[in-house]
Amino acid sequence: TVVNQHGDLLSSGGRDAGMGQTSTQFSYNRKLEKTYVDRIQQLLEPVVGVGNVRTTVNADLDFTITERTQELYNPDLPALRSEQISEDSSMDSTRASGIPGALSNQPPETGQLQDPAVEEGAEDEKPDVPRNSSKRSVRNYELDKTVSHTKLATGTIRRLSIAVIMDNKRELDDNDEPVTKPWTTEELDGFTTLIKEAVGFNGTRGDTVNIINSSFIAAPEAEAVPDPSIMEQPWVWDVAKQAVGALGVLILIFGLLKPILRSLAEKGVQGNAMLSATAGAAGGEDQLSLSGAGAQQAQLEGPKADYEQNLETAKGAVAEDPKRVAQVVKNWVGEDG
Repeated sequence: TVVNQHGDLLSSGGRDAGMGQTSTQFSYNRKLEKTYVDRIQQLLEPVVGVGNVRTTVNADLDFTITERTQELYNPDLPALRSEQISEDSSMDSTRASGIPGALSNQPPETGQLQDPAVEEGAEDEKPDVPRNSSKRSVRNYELDKTVSHTKLATGTIRRLSIAVIMDNKRELDDNDEPVTKPWTTEELDGFTTLIKEAVGFNGTRGDTVNIINSSFIAAPEAEAVPDPSIMEQPWVWDVAKQAVGALGVLILIFGLLKPILRSLAEKGVQGNAMLSATAGAAGGEDQLSLSGAGAQQAQLEGPKADYEQNLETAKGAVAEDPKRVAQVVKNWVGEDG
């Protein structure tokens, strides 16, 4: 499942396929109805005026999926595919036949001898006549055949129901004052004809178109909304938030950080003076005189004492007597605590 940043569903991989198909069909139905409404509105608004006509279209669609396979034969156009003819015949003759014997060697019953030539001529005049014959014929015909597979389209229109309501027409009277009058029956019939042509009206499937003329109620005028005060402007609050933030930063700097820095600076000057005194005590009279002079100079100059000179003096004191320096630092920590 995929959603956008607002949590709206973008895809539904786990939903039933039938429900998804139903949603698609519903969207197609509404899209088709809106197409017909736009056609009617674009056709009538130039005549009756923008906003003076309301149209509703209800389309009953058939989403049945139908597939059909059909075989058609044409008996009027047979084609001979194959033919087989068989013919048998047997011949029979009056001549003596068979094995020579007593019966075949007997003389004729009349006892008269016939001329062999005459007898041969008589036999020639009697042709052999077939006694048994048969004839068989087998023919195979191929009929003209047409095979068609048809898949009917879905979403066909079963019925259209169209309802249109129109406001009265606006005209000018004799005094050039605007007045409203109802549309005549002939004008409404003309609008009905235009609507039928625009949507492809089909009375066989039961399409209907109904037009009603009625006076529309004028919408009340919207009250003037006063301009918001300056305190209600969004940018005022943005500027105020930024100003409060800047003021808080200034209070933090001058109220807290500056006194802390000043205190640290004063403690640093006192520490330098103490380190100078410690170094003078450990280094002898010469160093003591120098330290005394340095301490006197530090007291005279105050915060303007040379930082580099004090740092060098402190380094020398640490190198010569680290224990004393550690004791001084410990005393500082105790005073701060």
